[in-house]
Amino acid sequence: MTFTLQQAIQFSILPLVCITALVAYRLFLTRKKRAYKVVVVGNVSLFLSLLLQLSVGLDWFPTMQAVFNRGAIGLFEVGCYLSIFGVSHLFRVVNRKLRLLIYAGSIVIFLGVVLFPLISSIVFIISGAIVIFYINKWVMHSHKVIPALIGCYMVAEAGRTVDLLLTSEIGLWIHLIGYMLFIILLVFLLIERVADRLGKFERDSAVDLLTGLFNRRYFTVLLKRYIDRKRPVHLVFIDLDNFKNLNDTMGHDKGDEALRTVSQILMEEVENSGFAGRYGGEELVMLVTKQVKIDDFAEKIRYRIESESSPRVTASIGFSSWSEGMSLDDLIQRADKAMYHSKTTGKNKVTAFV
Repeated sequence: MTFTLQQAIQFSILPLVCITALVAYRLFLTRKKRAYKVVVVGNVSLFLSLLLQLSVGLDWFPTMQAVFNRGAIGLFEVGCYLSIFGVSHLFRVVNRKLRLLIYAGSIVIFLGVVLFPLISSIVFIISGAIVIFYINKWVMHSHKVIPALIGCYMVAEAGRTVDLLLTSEIGLWIHLIGYMLFIILLVFLLIERVADRLGKFERDSAVDLLTGLFNRRYFTVLLKRYIDRKRPVHLVFIDLDNFKNLNDTMGHDKGDEALRTVSQILMEEVENSGFAGRYGGEELVMLVTKQVKIDDFAEKIRYRIESESSPRVTASIGFSSWSEGMSLDDLIQRADKAMYHSKTTGKNKVTAFV
C-alpha cells in the first residue's frame, strides 16, 4: 500500500490529536473541569474525522465514500467548534444556558455540514470572521493564542471551500496546513496549561498561604543551597512579642493581620537581598544573601515592625553570620539562641550571636 504526501500528513496529525485528547482527559480527571471534557470530545471528533478522510483517500470502503466524506467534514467542524469552545471555557466562565446552546449548536453544525457541505462551509467562514471581530470582547484578554487557533480553523475551512468549489488540490493543501496548525496550537495550549498547574503546585508547596512567605521546608532548602556552596550569608530569626496574648485578647483574625503586615515588611526589606520565610507560628526568618551591615539591617526591621505593624506588635530579633566550617544546623542554632536572648532580656531588641 502506497501513501500520498497528503495522506502521510493526515497520518502524522493522528498522534497529535491523540496526545491532545489524552492530556485533556488527564487534566479533567485531576481538575474535574467541564472544559477539559469538551476538549476531549472535540478531539475525539477530529480523530474520527481523520480516520474517515483516510478511509476515503485509501479507498477502504468504495461504496461508502460519499457518506464517509460528508461524515468526515461534519466531524471536523464539530471537533474544531468544541475544541475552540473548550479552551476558551478554560479562561472564561460560561453559564449553563450558553453551554446548552453551544452543545445544541454542535449538533446543528454536524447535520448542516452533512446535508449542505458547500453552503455550510461559506457560512462558517463568514461566522468565523464575525467571531474574530468580537473575540477581543470575550477571550482576547484571556489568552492571546485563542484568536490564532480560530484563525487556523478559518484557514482550514477556506481550503475546504476552495476544494469544494474548484476541486483543486491547492484547496486540500490549504486545508491540511490550517488543520495541522490548529492541532499544534491546541497541543500548545494544553501543555501550557499543564505547566501552569505544575508551577502553581510548586508555588503552593513552597509558600505559606497566610503570609505569602516561603514555608519552613522550602526556606531550609534555600538556606542549605547557600551553605553547601559556601556563600557568606546572614540568618535572621524574628519572633513576635506577646503574640499569644494578642490572639487571646483581640482574636486570631487580628493575630493573622499582624502576621501579614509584618511579613509584608520583611518582603519589602529583603526583596533584592535575600529571602524571607515563616518558620512556625509567630516565628519568621530571613536569609540575607548580600553583603550588608547586618546589625543595621536587623535594627531597621525591628524599627519598622514596631512603628508600622497593624495591630501594633514588637519583635525580638537575633542573627548569625555564616563562616567557614559552619554547618547548616550551627547557623540555625546560633541565630535561634541570639533571638532567644533578645526574648528573655527585655524583648523588642536585636541580638547578634557572638
